[in-house]
Amino acid sequence: MKTVAQIKAEIAAKLAAKRGTHAATQPYAAAPASRGPGSELRKMLASIGIHPRGEKCRCNEHAREMDRQGADWCEENLESIIDWLEGEAKSRPLMGFLFSRYLARKVVLEAIARARAALTSAAGS
Repeated sequence: MKTVAQIKAEIAAKLAAKRGTHAATQPYAAAPASRGPGSELRKMLASIGIHPRGEKCRCNEHAREMDRQGADWCEENLESIIDWLEGEAKSRPLMGFLFSRYLARKVVLEAIARARAALTSAAGS
Protein backbone atom coordinates (compact mmCIF):
# COMPACT_ATOMS: atom_id res chain seq x y z
CA MET A 1 0.00 0.00 0.00
CA LYS A 2 1.30 3.45 -0.90
CA THR A 3 1.84 6.12 1.69
CA VAL A 4 0.43 9.62 1.40
CA ALA A 5 3.93 10.94 0.71
CA GLN A 6 4.36 8.46 -2.16
CA ILE A 7 1.04 9.44 -3.70
CA LYS A 8 1.89 13.16 -3.39
CA ALA A 9 5.28 12.55 -5.03
CA GLU A 10 3.65 10.68 -7.92
CA ILE A 11 1.16 13.48 -8.47
CA ALA A 12 3.94 16.09 -8.35
CA ALA A 13 5.97 14.09 -10.88
CA LYS A 14 2.99 13.75 -13.23
CA LEU A 15 2.25 17.47 -13.04
CA ALA A 16 5.90 18.29 -13.62
CA ALA A 17 5.99 15.95 -16.63
CA LYS A 18 2.97 17.74 -18.12
CA ARG A 19 4.73 21.09 -17.64
CA GLY A 20 7.91 19.70 -19.17
CA THR A 21 9.92 20.14 -15.99
CA HIS A 22 11.13 17.71 -13.35
CA ALA A 23 9.95 17.31 -9.79
CA ALA A 24 13.20 18.50 -8.19
CA THR A 25 11.25 21.11 -6.25
CA GLN A 26 10.10 18.29 -3.98
CA PRO A 27 12.93 15.76 -4.18
CA TYR A 28 12.58 12.49 -2.33
CA ALA A 29 9.08 13.17 -1.04
CA ALA A 30 8.28 9.49 -1.57
CA ALA A 31 11.36 8.23 0.24
CA PRO A 32 10.95 6.87 3.75
CA ALA A 33 12.72 8.61 6.60
CA SER A 34 15.60 6.17 6.69
CA ARG A 35 19.27 6.21 7.52
CA GLY A 36 20.28 3.43 5.16
CA PRO A 37 23.01 3.68 2.52
CA GLY A 38 20.55 4.68 -0.21
CA SER A 39 19.09 7.49 1.88
CA GLU A 40 22.57 8.68 2.78
CA LEU A 41 23.59 8.62 -0.89
CA ARG A 42 20.46 10.60 -1.84
CA LYS A 43 21.29 13.25 0.77
CA MET A 44 24.89 13.51 -0.40
CA LEU A 45 23.89 13.88 -4.05
CA ALA A 46 21.16 16.40 -3.18
CA SER A 47 23.72 18.51 -1.34
CA ILE A 48 25.50 19.08 -4.67
CA GLY A 49 22.31 19.65 -6.65
CA ILE A 50 21.72 16.17 -8.09
CA HIS A 51 18.08 15.12 -7.69
CA PRO A 52 15.83 12.42 -9.15
CA ARG A 53 14.03 13.63 -12.23
CA GLY A 54 10.77 12.55 -13.77
CA GLU A 55 8.98 9.24 -13.81
CA LYS A 56 11.67 7.43 -15.81
CA CYS A 57 14.35 8.10 -13.20
CA ARG A 58 15.05 5.05 -11.06
CA CYS A 59 17.10 6.89 -8.42
CA ASN A 60 14.55 6.54 -5.63
CA GLU A 61 13.94 2.90 -6.51
CA HIS A 62 17.67 2.16 -6.32
CA ALA A 63 18.03 4.09 -3.06
CA ARG A 64 15.18 2.10 -1.48
CA GLU A 65 16.81 -1.14 -2.68
CA MET A 66 20.09 -0.08 -1.06
CA ASP A 67 18.25 0.75 2.20
CA ARG A 68 16.36 -2.57 2.17
CA GLN A 69 19.45 -4.66 1.48
CA GLY A 70 21.74 -2.86 3.91
CA ALA A 71 25.35 -1.72 4.04
CA ASP A 72 26.96 -5.15 3.66
CA TRP A 73 24.98 -5.88 0.50
CA CYS A 74 25.86 -2.45 -0.89
CA GLU A 75 29.54 -3.08 -0.28
CA GLU A 76 29.34 -6.49 -1.98
CA ASN A 77 27.45 -4.99 -4.93
CA LEU A 78 29.44 -1.77 -5.21
CA GLU A 79 30.11 -2.15 -8.94
CA SER A 80 26.40 -2.63 -9.67
CA ILE A 81 25.55 0.50 -7.70
CA ILE A 82 28.20 2.45 -9.60
CA ASP A 83 26.70 1.10 -12.84
CA TRP A 84 23.30 2.46 -11.71
CA LEU A 85 24.83 5.86 -11.03
CA GLU A 86 26.65 5.87 -14.37
CA GLY A 87 23.47 4.96 -16.24
CA GLU A 88 21.55 7.79 -14.58
CA ALA A 89 24.41 10.24 -15.19
CA LYS A 90 24.56 9.36 -18.90
CA SER A 91 20.84 10.03 -19.23
CA ARG A 92 21.36 13.64 -18.10
CA PRO A 93 22.88 16.42 -20.18
CA LEU A 94 26.52 17.06 -19.26
CA MET A 95 26.44 14.73 -16.23
CA GLY A 96 27.45 11.71 -18.33
CA PHE A 97 30.48 13.63 -19.55
CA LEU A 98 31.48 14.53 -15.99
CA PHE A 99 30.86 11.09 -14.45
CA SER A 100 33.82 9.39 -12.78
CA ARG A 101 33.64 5.79 -11.54
CA TYR A 102 36.47 6.57 -9.12
CA LEU A 103 34.55 9.46 -7.51
CA ALA A 104 31.28 7.53 -7.58
CA ARG A 105 32.99 4.68 -5.69
CA LYS A 106 34.23 7.14 -3.06
CA VAL A 107 30.78 8.70 -2.66
CA VAL A 108 29.00 5.33 -2.35
CA LEU A 109 31.56 4.07 0.18
CA GLU A 110 31.06 7.27 2.20
CA ALA A 111 27.27 6.77 2.10
CA ILE A 112 27.76 3.20 3.37
CA ALA A 113 30.04 4.46 6.16
CA ARG A 114 27.51 7.13 7.17
CA ALA A 115 24.71 4.55 7.24
CA ARG A 116 26.77 2.26 9.45
CA ALA A 117 27.64 5.17 11.77
CA ALA A 118 23.96 6.12 12.03
CA LEU A 119 23.05 2.52 12.82
CA THR A 120 25.77 2.30 15.46
CA SER A 121 24.74 5.56 17.11
CA ALA A 122 21.07 4.54 17.04
CA ALA A 123 21.92 1.20 18.67
CA GLY A 124 23.93 2.97 21.36
CA SER A 125 21.08 5.35 22.24
